[in-house]
Amino acid sequence: MAGGVRRCAGNRLEYLRADVAAQRFPLVFHELSPTTVMLLEPNGRLYFGAQAVYKTRALIGSPFLWTLYQTHPWFALLSEWGYRLVTVFRPFLSTVLDLLLGPPPDDL
Repeated sequence: MAGGVRRCAGNRLEYLRADVAAQRFPLVFHELSPTTVMLLEPNGRLYFGAQAVYKTRALIGSPFLWTLYQTHPWFALLSEWGYRLVTVFRPFLSTVLDLLLGPPPDDL
């Protein structure tokens, strides 16, 4: 997800590795897995997992999945289940995406 979002968002979003985020925001990231995607908005609102992915996509101009997530509980449950499944295979999937699309700019 991150590579595709970086390509679309440019400089509108700041990406941090888990260790860097934990240093900058120790109260927020203290008990979370380093593989969890998180979105922290300037107003302090925090999103995790599939919710963070869909909200990020909405912020860069693709709100369809975010709207589904907010309005259909079954879609939110399925999304979070799928997100947990993807986290297990994230290293493999990232490699495949990089091979297909090329590495993201300014790779973390």
